[in-house]
Amino acid sequence: MDVTILGSGSPLPRLHPTLGFRIEAEGKVIAIAGDTVPCEGLDAICQDDDAYVQTVIRSDVIAKAPSLRMRDVIDHHSDVAQAGETARRCNVKRLVLNHFVPPPPPGREEEWAADARVCFDGEILVSHDLMTITC
Repeated sequence: MDVTILGSGSPLPRLHPTLGFRIEAEGKVIAIAGDTVPCEGLDAICQDDDAYVQTVIRSDVIAKAPSLRMRDVIDHHSDVAQAGETARRCNVKRLVLNHFVPPPPPGREEEWAADARVCFDGEILVSHDLMTITC
């Protein structure tokens, strides 16, 4: 099996660049992005993907946090709507929301998907530990 992996950096103010990965195998493509905001590098790895996995935050909740350190993550993490916008803009088939900050209370995970659904009408998965995703 041939596997191609493309890495792309995301320049973030005050931080080291972060990396995202585009993995191509057996005619399928998946992008995995972590602590980043929408940018050209993210778009490059997400274009026409079968699945796009993105670390996401709820900026509306974090903005109300009393801790400056907690509020600081807004500048270098995609919120749920931004992940949905990236998925739409890049013609992604499936958006996988991952590593939630703050964690959703049990039973309320679907609220995160609803926020992404405002921008993206493709399939949206709310991930959990050890989840298997098949493209």
